[in-house]
Amino acid sequence: MKIKDISVIGIYCLMLAGACNPVFAQSSIVGNLIYDLRKAAISTLSTYRASGILGLRMQSTDCYLKRSFDQFPCVYIDIASRYIDQGMVATNNYPPDEYFDGDKYYSRIGPVFLKDKLNRETSNELMAFMTFVIAQEITSKVLKNNPS
Repeated sequence: MKIKDISVIGIYCLMLAGACNPVFAQSSIVGNLIYDLRKAAISTLSTYRASGILGLRMQSTDCYLKRSFDQFPCVYIDIASRYIDQGMVATNNYPPDEYFDGDKYYSRIGPVFLKDKLNRETSNELMAFMTFVIAQEITSKVLKNNPS
């Protein structure tokens, strides 16, 4: 599956839940993307619980080293790892991990979007969608295990 096969309009339709063409919403391309994003979120949360931030760094690094062709799954891991790291920053006043913050983070994910010939606007919109799906999945798993 190529990420660029997903239209930005379709992505926003999904985010608005129901305000779009149901044929697109049921598209296997979008369904596969959401499945892959959720899978990456669960895997990343599991790695964090077992090995902390160091484990997330290793998971991300290993992914980029092993996948030279399609590195979007590595981007999913990075997005999920950054979301977890930002949660630790917000709730525990920890400093952000430099691997998932700023230049180091963007220097890994940026080239993946460029390789797929996605322009900045499309890349930003796709990042917003991917972050939304991953954040929802991680939040639901954390809340399920730690009900208030």
